[in-house]
Amino acid sequence: MRYPVGRKRALLALAVALLVGASSLFMSSARTQPPTRAAVVAARVESHYRAAKRITARFEQTTVFAAQAETKVRTGRLALTRAGNLSFRYDGSADRVVFNGKLLRTYVAADELLYERSLRGNEKTALTRWFAADALSERFSLRTIETHDQPGTVLVAEPKRADPTLAQLVLHVADDGSVSRLLVVDAQGNTNRFVFSDVRIDPDVPASEFRFRAPNGTTVVKP
Repeated sequence: MRYPVGRKRALLALAVALLVGASSLFMSSARTQPPTRAAVVAARVESHYRAAKRITARFEQTTVFAAQAETKVRTGRLALTRAGNLSFRYDGSADRVVFNGKLLRTYVAADELLYERSLRGNEKTALTRWFAADALSERFSLRTIETHDQPGTVLVAEPKRADPTLAQLVLHVADDGSVSRLLVVDAQGNTNRFVFSDVRIDPDVPASEFRFRAPNGTTVVKP
């Protein structure tokens, strides 16, 4: 399947937002007096993942491209680390998204294209600031939505300052603080909705998982 040019650009933008969203499992929040409901829920997430250094999980990803009004559903497995490394592998496809802390690689196998983008300065900060003690409450306005169809609370996080890669994060938080579902909305209105399963904390993950070498004949695209 070949992607239209506009959708390729959306894929690249979504890959950046995806990094921000998936890593929200490591987010923490500052304590306030008295704490708001949103701060309490964010603190619950922090407590659940505080000691985690690595996380792997199965996922179902539903991507909606706003400009094309098209939906794509995929499944696979992800791995991420507190240091900021991330890897996405998709079922039935050689497509990959890999971030090693400096370089973001998005490989579209059907088109034999590898998008490479160095993340520095503000972009790199956007990918790492949730590891600071007050990153979530400092960078995002928080509110909660109670769910009625299943247990848990929906935590909505919106950047306090304009962010070119992210407009909103919506986390479904269980009573124990674990995140079972995540919605990432980028600044162009594209969305990535994830449903997580088989979540494992601190499994063995080789360093090679966060390295990627494209097949011979691949065209490398750099901004």
